[in-house]
Amino acid sequence: MGAVYCTQAAWQPMIDQGYGRIIMTTSAAGLYGGHGLSNYAAAKIAMVGLMNSLVLEGRKRGITVNSIAPMAMTRMSKDAMDDKTGPLLKPEFVTSIVALLASEDHKGTGDIIATGAGYYSKIAIVEGAGVYFDSDVPPSPDAIAERFEEICDLSAARPFPDAFAAVADAMRNVLRNLKNK
Repeated sequence: MGAVYCTQAAWQPMIDQGYGRIIMTTSAAGLYGGHGLSNYAAAKIAMVGLMNSLVLEGRKRGITVNSIAPMAMTRMSKDAMDDKTGPLLKPEFVTSIVALLASEDHKGTGDIIATGAGYYSKIAIVEGAGVYFDSDVPPSPDAIAERFEEICDLSAARPFPDAFAAVADAMRNVLRNLKNK
């Protein structure tokens, strides 16, 4: 809850001045899961949901909100590192991206950046093209199973700017398929 309380305290002053930079910290455990880390993972993926909502609220107010998913040697991670990997994961490699995201010149918002050991990569939440079942009754589990590979196909995946856009896109597909009936 530390990130929530800190953001809450800074939010109104940022609105008042028409400018602000917030960098949330998520993790690979939150984004992809980690054995024995369910509580930690849940808290870290929550940072992404918080970021996504704050992006929408802050965009027109000069406030950017981004997240990092750092890979660094810390007290929490040191036991999982070997002698070869650990020294590569210096926290200094994480600070450079934080400095960029916090800078006045950087206008990007809503980005999740994996970072560590000189590696930097954008992470995205995307949705596949999906499938439509042409029926007036809900499809059976077997019918869904038959098309599950197609449902899970991400070859035409795309991001959405917010929940409304994702739901609106799905409903457009439903209505398009109903018209073709």
